[in-house]
Amino acid sequence: MKTAIALLLLSCFLAASHAFRCEEAPRYYGLRQFDAGQGMLVATNRYRTLMLTGTHWSLLSYQRFRHISIGRSGLWATDSSNKLFKMVGSKFLEATGLKLKVVAAGGNDFLMGVRASDNRTVCVRGSSALHYKGVGSVSWVLKTNIMKEISCGQNRCWAVDSSNRVYVMWNINQYCGGTSWVRVTGTSLKSVKVGQDGTVFGVMPNGVICERRGITNSNPRGSSWREFPMCIAVDRLAYDLGRLWIASKSGLLLECRR
Repeated sequence: MKTAIALLLLSCFLAASHAFRCEEAPRYYGLRQFDAGQGMLVATNRYRTLMLTGTHWSLLSYQRFRHISIGRSGLWATDSSNKLFKMVGSKFLEATGLKLKVVAAGGNDFLMGVRASDNRTVCVRGSSALHYKGVGSVSWVLKTNIMKEISCGQNRCWAVDSSNRVYVMWNINQYCGGTSWVRVTGTSLKSVKVGQDGTVFGVMPNGVICERRGITNSNPRGSSWREFPMCIAVDRLAYDLGRLWIASKSGLLLECRR
């Protein structure tokens, strides 16, 4: 049964956007971070790694991870020691030689992350990421800019830095070639997420959701931000296959569809 706070959040969101139909997602208390991709929602909490299948959370691993991401290059995660892991078969296996705080697996032919030693972004080449089977290290390229969060979809990545400034990089190929990070003005974001279809959502510092409009191949930066004011501040979100997953600071998780 939906709680009063869920109904309040739902009614506020629908009144503001007229674009989504939302319902409370299956509860699992203590979720720390989650990501959507390949038609799945994966998440971490203090003790385990989980996947939402239909209306039930299932256990993926008892390994404790700080950050997790799923995409075309697989299911990747980083732990509290910044070690990088990929799920191979039914186990998470360490990829040596690269320590990351944040990992983003949504790109078509590459894996992106934030390096633990200096918060600079790095790109793991597509063949190295996709075909990694748990032996040895991965091949990566330094992308220099300092970021706190990064998210990728198709051949583009979006990121925010410690000052909540927003950046985009595009035309990223399997060899990690592409543009440099380019600043996107118009609003500040504390978090940004990209769907595998290239759709971009963000969370503003005040907890308001916004969507980047006007993104095309000829204009990869887009043209404007559309805000979705809500009655309760949003903490984080994820997007994939037309579904927007929204978590409030109170721990409530909503699944919204266009």
